[in-house]
Amino acid sequence: MAGEPSGESLKPQQQEAERFDKLHEVLKRAKKEKPKQELNSEQDSKAKVEAAKERAEKEETAEKVEGVRGKIEDIEQGEKPKITKEDKTLVDETAKDTKTKLADNVKRGFGATPDGKRGIYSDRVFMRDAARAAEDYFADANPQVLTDSLNTILKYQRADGALPSGVERAYLPLKMIPGLDRLAKPLFSLIEGRIRGRQERPVYAGKTWYGEEDAIPATIIAAGKLCASSEAGKEFTRQHFDQLTKAVEFTNHKVDSEDGLIECQQNGPDWQNSINRGGKLGGVNILWARSLESMATMARELGREDDAKLFHEQYEKVKDSIMAKIYNKEEGYFKASTEDSRLDTVASIQGALHLLDIREAARVEQTLADKVKHKSGLVNFDRPYEKTDIKLWHRAQGIPDYHNKDSWPWVTCENIMLKVKIGQEHPELAVREQFKSEAVADLVDVSELFKDAGGAYEVFKPDTRKPEGNYRYRAPKNFMGSMAAFEGAHSALQKAGWL
Repeated sequence: MAGEPSGESLKPQQQEAERFDKLHEVLKRAKKEKPKQELNSEQDSKAKVEAAKERAEKEETAEKVEGVRGKIEDIEQGEKPKITKEDKTLVDETAKDTKTKLADNVKRGFGATPDGKRGIYSDRVFMRDAARAAEDYFADANPQVLTDSLNTILKYQRADGALPSGVERAYLPLKMIPGLDRLAKPLFSLIEGRIRGRQERPVYAGKTWYGEEDAIPATIIAAGKLCASSEAGKEFTRQHFDQLTKAVEFTNHKVDSEDGLIECQQNGPDWQNSINRGGKLGGVNILWARSLESMATMARELGREDDAKLFHEQYEKVKDSIMAKIYNKEEGYFKASTEDSRLDTVASIQGALHLLDIREAARVEQTLADKVKHKSGLVNFDRPYEKTDIKLWHRAQGIPDYHNKDSWPWVTCENIMLKVKIGQEHPELAVREQFKSEAVADLVDVSELFKDAGGAYEVFKPDTRKPEGNYRYRAPKNFMGSMAAFEGAHSALQKAGWL
């Protein structure tokens, strides 16, 4: 037909159209766009080419825009924190060393112990310590350790729902007395093994010198971490969920029904058990709130929606009470208790990590830097307690500052994890850059602390950077809490891409 292009003259146009069509189809599939209707007539091939070119140009422009946006986001994320080659080597070597030594704190089939080999605490699983170490390290690195620790605790649950705060295979009080420490295991074998016919002894809160009201919340939080770690962890939770529910019911008897907060009745009710104090403690109730949130999450995972709703409602009530009665919003910290206005460092770190928005968490960090930062790291309180508030046993050992004024590396390391969170999530670039740098610098400082001391000690004097201790008490050299928290901080920085 006159004036109509031949088949040969159409081939280049058709080939070009087909090339653009293929490109367009790839882009459409990648972006999950609905396919557009294509022109099939040879007579419309020129229009088809033009349309394909236009589409391709639009896609190319969109990709360029996305590329620019990505570059802007990279700029907004800021630069990688500066760390010298020597400091990075020190940090990595410290992490390698602590990871190796943590193996000595693990007893297969028994659980994680605060001390390794023949140390003071090497024959007792403290669930509070095991739970903290699990959250910082074991839940991800070796969940079987957490499983063993939970099994050891849960198998000794009483009929009323109470869980032991620990289970021991040697008498801890004897191990803590110089000259009698060698009798701790032989006497245990005689009395508990031969006479009572058991290999282990559960120790319940209130049956020793300490109240240990935080043991059950810590156990529940640990179970929540295990549930989230794997299908095996979820199955473990399914098998033991009713036991955990009974433990919550037991704890509810200590709760003020008006505000939902635990009211501690005994002295030494939490990890800072050398201090005589009670009431509605900040640290205990933040753990309590977290444990209820864990119960709600586990119940939801197991398809127990009614239980999940009830636990979540209780969590919200406790959280609201903490924010109203324990959080000092004006100064940016969590108080020691509803009736004690002094700053509690661990409560503030945990509260900032789990209860506050990121801007408020940054305010807490500034308060901690201003009030509790020392040469060895963070101390536990601002103001310290009076000497008369310290238990006679610790005064007799010559360590009245143990929980009161000393610096615990695990606290400083968990604070690094808070700084990592702020460095990743805060909306202001300058704030993110500040906390990135601080997190890296703090981990380098803890590495130097361990190197200079010759080990990851349990606790340090706040300003001399020397381990706490004397001839009556020597802080454990390779303390599980210090090492696990260091591993957790190191891992957080690596995941953030800052090391």
